[in-house]
Amino acid sequence: MSLYRKVLTLADIDDTKCANLLSLYKEKNNKYLDYAHKEIDSCKGEQALVEFSRQWKKLTIHINWLKRIFAYLDRYYLPNKSQDSLVTIGQKQFKESIFEPCKSMVVEEIFNMILREREGEIIDSNIIKHALISFKVVTFKNPDIEWGDAATGLMWKDVILPQVEDGPIEKPGKFEPDNVNWYQDNFEKPLVERTRKYYRDKATGWFSKLSVIEYLVELESVINREEGHSISFLENSTNKKVLESLNDELIKNFSTNLIEKETGMEFMLKHEKQDDLKKMYNLFKRVPTCLDIMATHFQPYVLQRGKTLTTSEANIKDPILFSTKILDLKKELDRLVEYSFAKDTRFQKVQNIAFQTFMNDFTQTPNYLATYIDFELTKGLKGQDDATIETKISLFISVFTSLHSRDIFLKAYQQKLKTRLLHSTLLSRTAEDNILSKLKTECGINIVGNIYKMLVDIDESQTHMDNFKKFNKDSISIEGVELNMKVLTFGMWPEINQISWTIPPQMDHCIKAFEKYFVSKKSNTVLKLLIEDNCEVSTLYLPKSYCLICTSLQVAILWAFNQSPKYTYSELRTKIGISDAKDEAEFKYNLLSLCNPTTKIISKSNAKEPTFSPEETL
Repeated sequence: MSLYRKVLTLADIDDTKCANLLSLYKEKNNKYLDYAHKEIDSCKGEQALVEFSRQWKKLTIHINWLKRIFAYLDRYYLPNKSQDSLVTIGQKQFKESIFEPCKSMVVEEIFNMILREREGEIIDSNIIKHALISFKVVTFKNPDIEWGDAATGLMWKDVILPQVEDGPIEKPGKFEPDNVNWYQDNFEKPLVERTRKYYRDKATGWFSKLSVIEYLVELESVINREEGHSISFLENSTNKKVLESLNDELIKNFSTNLIEKETGMEFMLKHEKQDDLKKMYNLFKRVPTCLDIMATHFQPYVLQRGKTLTTSEANIKDPILFSTKILDLKKELDRLVEYSFAKDTRFQKVQNIAFQTFMNDFTQTPNYLATYIDFELTKGLKGQDDATIETKISLFISVFTSLHSRDIFLKAYQQKLKTRLLHSTLLSRTAEDNILSKLKTECGINIVGNIYKMLVDIDESQTHMDNFKKFNKDSISIEGVELNMKVLTFGMWPEINQISWTIPPQMDHCIKAFEKYFVSKKSNTVLKLLIEDNCEVSTLYLPKSYCLICTSLQVAILWAFNQSPKYTYSELRTKIGISDAKDEAEFKYNLLSLCNPTTKIISKSNAKEPTFSPEETL
């Protein structure tokens, strides 16, 4: 403080003393700068850069202390005389005495150090850091020095001085370089160009000698190192340009070749190298157009996998196997896109396009998918928890969205739903509702509305049966026959093919009893009888009672044998009331099932032949 007081005492005398003090300040700076310049000149190569950085740090301390000693000049004399601040004077002296003579050497040695670091040598990045700070400081218009923190120490800053014009006063304390043209022209641009050439040569060598994954490992290591430069010594703006040049030379210019190389993307996909694909994606996303190339090459792979499934003879013969394979492929590729490609919409899009292509090239896909979901709803979902069922349904719907012939699928689905509802084979109403809800989202309520009405009819039919039970004195049994009628809305259900045959009296009594009830509830509604459901029949002619699950036509055949133990085929056909040739084919099918030698329900005189002659005895 004694020096500060002495300067203050002298400065208070007159301006001549202040001018002398300013000359003293400049003299002290020049003396130090001459010494620093000699120290730098005495060194060669990298050691000269080391000395340059060391002297720059010492100069910063030197100017900061002199600024504090000659603070009076900064506060009063220099502003009143419209002269540069003490720090600005020191900056200009440094630029003239050291920076200008040494800048070419400094730039070249920095490039050499960066090159050696790229080749694997360990360097002291602080040397480059401090040298580059000086490059920025010499461009400052109003430089100043302040204390940062224990880690950063003394810091240079460029002060934008407050100005009063037509607008408001700009707050002091905002710092930015005034002009960095020299820095850009003499350091940044050459560094970027050298980086391009260096990595262009490296990429050519790596590509010719390394597998793709080895190339990607090298690339990842380079990127991590170069990105670290922005933390160590490079300006963010400079390092951004360096990384862009690196991306161009190592990724963009080689992206197609890397993807198409023997150990490239196709190899990784075929051999399930998901981690390698993930690495390729993460590196290629630095150049978004390269991801488009990756996605373009992903589509043929998906298409080839799909066509293999849809052309396999084993799959074509089995709708359940066919659909299961398609769903498994969708699940596998969804996981791949999620894990390796970060759910990138580009890959999801080309995957969907590929699925649409191979699925719709096979004309039976809609019917096969309808058969598959029918299998799941009647057998496949048995014993599975809600979460598993939801996952299966969501996966199925994701495949369904690729169908073009949705009308064919919905028609087949509705036909199979009719069987599930009328034969009571549906495992989970919740699962059925879930599927229909998702189909409504994909197709619209107008398309799925009729299918929803089928479920409503079944619910209302149960209500009718509960009311019929009350109407029939708390019983649904008529003459020993338990009745289960379903009332279906005309036009909402698939067509039910009916044959003309004689209904047994017991069944006819049940039908008339229900019609009587229904007319009492809805007198303006006309019922049309459609016999579709299965029946349960108990045997009474054997020592042990058995329950037979039969079609309604088979019940009529068994009723005929209650009337007589023996018929010729022609007599039985007449008894049942079969006259039409189309109806006879269905009659034969039902009769042949009852003549199965294993069950031995009806014996057939010519048991070895699966046909019937008119006079054959039954």
